[in-house]
Amino acid sequence: HALLSELTIQRSLIHSNECIQGGAIYSYGSNVSVLNSTIANNSGDDGAFIYAHHTDLISVNSIFSNNDTYEIYFLQDNDTSEFNFAYSHLRDHANSVLLSSQTEFQMHEGNIEDDPYFVNPSEGDYSLHIESPMIDAGTDFYEFEGSIIIEINAEDYFGNAPDLGAFENWNAQLYVS
Repeated sequence: HALLSELTIQRSLIHSNECIQGGAIYSYGSNVSVLNSTIANNSGDDGAFIYAHHTDLISVNSIFSNNDTYEIYFLQDNDTSEFNFAYSHLRDHANSVLLSSQTEFQMHEGNIEDDPYFVNPSEGDYSLHIESPMIDAGTDFYEFEGSIIIEINAEDYFGNAPDLGAFENWNAQLYVS
């Protein structure tokens, strides 16, 4: 739960959780940042990833995959929450987000809807398969509304850009001819 707070989820794997409201996160009056994280296989009647009230959320370099029902659930009247996604994977975002008419939902640059192609999620392995379109699909720098959201040094990732999700694929060079 995030209650009237700042919550940053970074380099994290959140999977296989179940709750009525917000399978992974329930948030009220908070600012939530999801950075280089994988949120997968969560379930909730009202929001498999997040159930939010009066919450601003930004996601950069993250994967939201195979969560039941709606990834994001926000259906309170008179609420002006904002959800911003950049360089992230959100499956079928037009149908996986339920918002009130006053909530702002923005898909910024670099987002991908393709299957993330995890190695073996049924066994809890959410690392990226060598053929995953999430490899090198992230950004090492992202600024939003005058604030630096993410700044990653080149030595902290392999390849041309950071991978999406919690796990950097350090073995990509072994399979490239």
